[in-house]
Amino acid sequence: MKKGSIITLSIIGILVFVFLLFQGRFGGNEFSIGQSSQIIKDRPEPKSNIGESDLDGAKYNMGNDASRLAVSELREDAVRSSNSKMDYESDWCIATSDLDPVDISYFNEEVADWRLTRGQVIPAIKDEAGNEYSSGNSQYLAPYIESNYEDLWIQIRNDNEFAMMAALNREDIDINSQLKISQRLVVKGHTGLALSNLVIIELTNAKMAYSNTGKINADIEGNLYRALAYTAYGIEQYDLNAAFSFLRIVSSEEFPIELKPVYSLGRKNSLPQYTHELKELIDNSRVDENMILPVQNEVPKAAKHDFENMLARLYIDYEREFDNLKLVLSDSTSKMLESSDCVKKQVEMFASAKRK
Repeated sequence: MKKGSIITLSIIGILVFVFLLFQGRFGGNEFSIGQSSQIIKDRPEPKSNIGESDLDGAKYNMGNDASRLAVSELREDAVRSSNSKMDYESDWCIATSDLDPVDISYFNEEVADWRLTRGQVIPAIKDEAGNEYSSGNSQYLAPYIESNYEDLWIQIRNDNEFAMMAALNREDIDINSQLKISQRLVVKGHTGLALSNLVIIELTNAKMAYSNTGKINADIEGNLYRALAYTAYGIEQYDLNAAFSFLRIVSSEEFPIELKPVYSLGRKNSLPQYTHELKELIDNSRVDENMILPVQNEVPKAAKHDFENMLARLYIDYEREFDNLKLVLSDSTSKMLESSDCVKKQVEMFASAKRK
């Protein structure tokens, strides 16, 4: 990760209007970026294809009755013509093999909606030939990826989530700003990209500090615990993006073995306290701002299967480090990473594809 240009203290003072200072184990970090007290005029704002009404409305409505009814009617026709496929409400596992085409389409839509609400949005990328590849929801970031630096910050000050997500993918945004933006996104319920970025920052800081000191001090220990707390919080929200970033970094040859949690934390595991404090900070930030997030009675079926799908990938790609991670997590969080029958089935599917 490259550091962007350094923002001066005076600019930071303008950016941060309402903020909470982390206390104790998270001392020095901030979990609130409010609107600027100064309104910058006469600058065109990048056009976006989504507004505040979209955030509160259809884009975040996981249970649109009319849409669901239409899909249900189509599903009934499809099921009648294919008795070998399972009904969407039944206990299926792998969408592409267990469901009919109509249900697969609904599954993909539900997953896309879930990822959008969780801030799992990445920009389109171009290969050397100039061909562009999109993740399916990258259009939400496009206006801010392409906007100039000053216009981007206007949108960030206005609490625009997609501008913030875009900022985490731009090299001209410095690390301290990325840290604050990521924390703000987590408060707003967008765990995916934000928690992943926070994990990367903490582990990178731990690695750099250890290369200078050659020993684990209190600061490095704090880096490791915060990275684990962010990872645990993501898992509890059915989001494995932070876990993926954590495992990818600690499993690399460049990451010191002494900093791997199973060796560095030992029996003195303070992760429960760190995780509890993180949750309190997030909850308090929301209460202070009277922020009410959309409430769901349960995690959508598609989101659970998407979680299992990524869990299977982690089992295959980071088996040893994955087991070590489970050892230091709390029992309740670690239990969410257990290999169910469906996860085992997907592991076999991925392993079979690798052998071919």
